[in-house]
Amino acid sequence: MEEKRTRYIGLDVHKHYLVALGVDADLNVVLPMRRVELRHLESWMKKKSDEAG
Repeated sequence: MEEKRTRYIGLDVHKHYLVALGVDADLNVVLPMRRVELRHLESWMKKKSDEAG
């Protein structure tokens, strides 16, 4: 059976971009801080979803 990992994602949303950061339950960074232009958000999310697999 696959173990579920708890992750916490923080988003700082602005008019044209957002800043994202993710940590696990032990506060280890699982998603380094990243600025993402909102026009690229959908493709960035898809890429991150594929990486989390």
